[in-house]
Amino acid sequence: MRYILTFAIAIIATVSLAQTPHEIVWSKTMGTTADEPPGGYDESKIFIDITPDGGMYVLTNIYNPELGGWINESIGSWDAWLLKLNADGDTLWTKAIGGTGEDCGLDVLAMPDGGCVIAGFTKSNDGDMIGNHDADGSDYDGFIIRYDADGNKLWGKLYGGGGDVGGWDQIYRIRQKQNGNLIAVGTSSSINGDLPFDITKYQAGWLLEVNAETGAKVKTKRIAGQNHDEWNANKLWDIHELPDQSGYVTFGEQVYMLPSNIWFAKVSTNLDTIWSKEYKGGQSDNFPRGMGLNADGTMVFATYTVGQVEGTTPFDGSDIWIMKSDSEGNIIDQTILGGNSYEMLYRFAPNNKGGYLVAASSRSTDGLAPGTIGESDMYLVNIDANLDTLSTYKLGGTSSDALTDVRASASGEVWYLGGRTESNDVDVSGNNGGVDVWIAKIGEEPSSAEVITNDKQIQIYPNPASESVFIKQNSENFITITDILGKIVYKSANQASAQTISVKNWTKGIYFVKTKEYSEKLIIR
Repeated sequence: MRYILTFAIAIIATVSLAQTPHEIVWSKTMGTTADEPPGGYDESKIFIDITPDGGMYVLTNIYNPELGGWINESIGSWDAWLLKLNADGDTLWTKAIGGTGEDCGLDVLAMPDGGCVIAGFTKSNDGDMIGNHDADGSDYDGFIIRYDADGNKLWGKLYGGGGDVGGWDQIYRIRQKQNGNLIAVGTSSSINGDLPFDITKYQAGWLLEVNAETGAKVKTKRIAGQNHDEWNANKLWDIHELPDQSGYVTFGEQVYMLPSNIWFAKVSTNLDTIWSKEYKGGQSDNFPRGMGLNADGTMVFATYTVGQVEGTTPFDGSDIWIMKSDSEGNIIDQTILGGNSYEMLYRFAPNNKGGYLVAASSRSTDGLAPGTIGESDMYLVNIDANLDTLSTYKLGGTSSDALTDVRASASGEVWYLGGRTESNDVDVSGNNGGVDVWIAKIGEEPSSAEVITNDKQIQIYPNPASESVFIKQNSENFITITDILGKIVYKSANQASAQTISVKNWTKGIYFVKTKEYSEKLIIR
């Protein structure tokens, strides 16, 4: 085992803040002599999610790839590329996804049954992308495809509109609701097909709910900011269902002719806007990328911005701007992560200890992005609920690298990383040439059933589970466990602060462990 930062001790002391770096359990570099992934900002990302058994799904995009090694098929010019790895980092299967047109995968979601759902946009109307609303490939449709644990396609559908009016539809993020349905967000200019007729909204934010078992459309709507008109556009990049299932909070941007502003909104279960807020960040563009919903109803939003943000310490180039709001979207705190050059945010995810993990790239050598390894480094920051930095890591080699996704295990003790790399030294080995995919698992889960100390009122270990779970509370209470439809599957006979429950005969899926006042999600694999 080696520490993440294996270069000079002086740099380790500068870069690692507040705690000893996690250890790398395994890392892997995958690709050919060409660039995987190639392209611009969207197409060049690597997206990951954790399977119920501790493995990983990896999604990226490829362009006219050289076949061989880990890429053994190509459908069209641009394809999405999906891989599944086990808990040891071994590749179980890989799959090219798309048609003969342009296809771009932009999110992957691991499902409780061990399979996954991917989402993005396409101009194809063949292969995996049958049913495009513009059959000639002139405009994009959003797509969602579901696979089982072995990579078999269960269903795949294209969503959007087309024809002479509008027809440009893209999905950027997908999540699973408490009732099992899927909720996706993106942007749309359509007013026909799957979208309701509304000529007051041009390029607008797009919300789409579908049935997870069939892909059938449940609800769909376009929403926009208060100042929306034909001269600007709205995009949604993330969404969270409210814990009481009364609606959603969603996060995106309003793009004007030159600058783009931060935009977030609360919508009802019918996707009607309850409130909408817009904020200007830096002196130029702002690029929203992720949000979190806290147990107390506050929200955290992450973007990267160009120019100084009012009320914060200025840095140079572009910086990462993280803000916290109350339940009504009013900013109550904010912080800037950056240094003397450019930081670019890619992903924002909970650390499962009450805070968040930031996946980014950095060219800075000082400020809140100290130290440097190469031309551009993978930049990983761990923050708490108060937006205070707990630790900062630079990863990669002496060439150009970017960390594009991060996930924490249920305990928060293990982090899964996904990024792109041109390096072949320091933290990266086995580069195949050009740009490669780099993935890693860092940290170790506790070796016993001891519950991880955190701020949660209900603590569950392990989670996901397959044999038994140990549940601990901060006080003695009755426990009720329900399935995703609300059916009670377990109820404790006595009040207790800790108990072990056998779940080996339970159906795989999502459950909720509840007391009178609190609730936590449990996954059975």
